[in-house]
This record gives sequence, structure tokens and C-alpha cells, in this order.
Amino acid sequence: MSLADAFTKLRTIYKLRQHDSTEYLSNNWFIIAAVVISTLNHPEDIQQLYALINLDIDTMETLSSDEKLNLKTKVVAKLRDAILKGFIAGGFPKTINGLQQLHKATPEAILDRLPKQPIRQEDTWEKVTAQRQRGKKLFDTIYDRHTDRVMNMMATSYPDLAQTAHYHLYGSVLSDTTTVSAKETSLIVVAGCFAQNLPSQLRGHAYGAVHNGASQQDLQQVYESVVVLCRHYGTPVPLIPPPIESKL
Repeated sequence: MSLADAFTKLRTIYKLRQHDSTEYLSNNWFIIAAVVISTLNHPEDIQQLYALINLDIDTMETLSSDEKLNLKTKVVAKLRDAILKGFIAGGFPKTINGLQQLHKATPEAILDRLPKQPIRQEDTWEKVTAQRQRGKKLFDTIYDRHTDRVMNMMATSYPDLAQTAHYHLYGSVLSDTTTVSAKETSLIVVAGCFAQNLPSQLRGHAYGAVHNGASQQDLQQVYESVVVLCRHYGTPVPLIPPPIESKL
């Protein structure tokens, strides 16, 4: 199966109406594809993913040239933050490579419209404190009544592990919803955990996705997308877990 065929399958899984400009940005097929491609260590294929997105938007007859450029900019902004958040499960070196490939694929006209400064500002202690509080709130939402148990488990393994999760992973990166929503963020982490066959972390983050508003269909779409890309790359295909209850 070619990568183009794999992308076609993903778009079918997500029921993408590729000429519908109002729906395109909210459809998660491209952020899940990008995160899984990076996680499976094939960052060069990010460029082919961007080329397909670019073609989709160019064929939207209802949009003016400037509107097409604006939509492409929003898509790239979402891709960048999704790939960044993907490092939580996939690893930082893979995220670096994925973002470099996306940057190479992005035309200057779009790069010129994207932020030149971090969207996660940390130039005052008040902002850092707010991020940490925001991260704790997200962590509490994901793990619900099991929050203390999960945090204690990490602290027992190594106190700095729990601190890093709260202050840096959740506080600075995951909890920011400027570009990628909390629900989308949870699905990104689910995709990374499932692609790497990490059942313990997958279970927690699958429930976390539900706590952040995801449905079983949302999870199923992620699982099926990961399976498609694993088969394309010839990597071990994880078993799709059974449906979960609404609460952990």
C-alpha cells in the first residue's frame, strides 16, 4: 500500500469532505496522520502530507486566493502544534525531525503569516505560574479521581518525573489550547501511545480523551488510522483495545 493509498484510507476513516472549507480545519485526519508519521520515525513523509493538504485547499472553488492562503496558514499552525505535542508520547528527537520537514514543505507566503514568537509565553513568573496551574487542571481532568495515585506513582519512581509532568509536559505544552484543543491534544497522545504499543499509558490517555470530550468513535478513528500507517510502514500493528466506559 502506497502512502497515497494510506492517506486515502485515513480520509475515509474520518469521513473527510475534502472540498468543504468550513469542515476541513476541524477534521482531525491530518493532525493524527502527522503525529503518527513522526512517532513511527518517517518524518520525510510530512512533506507528502502537506502536499496533499495543499492540493485539497487549492481545489476549493468557493475560496478566494487569499482565503485559501489563510486556511493553509491555519492548517500549518495546527500541524506544528500537534507535532510538538506529539513529543509527549513519541519523543523529542522525532518531533524535531517532523517539524523540520514541515518547515521545509511550507512556502514562504505561509511562513510569513505564522507567529515568529512562542505562543507559550514565559517572560514573567506570573505566566509560568498560570501555566503550571493550567497544567495541573488538565492533569486532574485526564486522570479524574485517580490523579493522586498516578502522581504518587511517578513521584515514587523518581520525584523529578512527577515534577516534569506537571510543570513542563502538562503545564507548558499540553495544556495550551491556543491552536490545538484539549480534546485534540488527548487524541494526539492516544495516537502516540497506540502507535508504540504502550497499553498502560494508552489506557490512561484513552480515558483522559473521554474526560476531555472525545467519543468512542473519536478513539476508534485514531486506532484505525494508526493501524493503516503501521501497515504501510511495515511496523508491528497493535491490537485495537475494546471500547471503554465513560469514566476511569
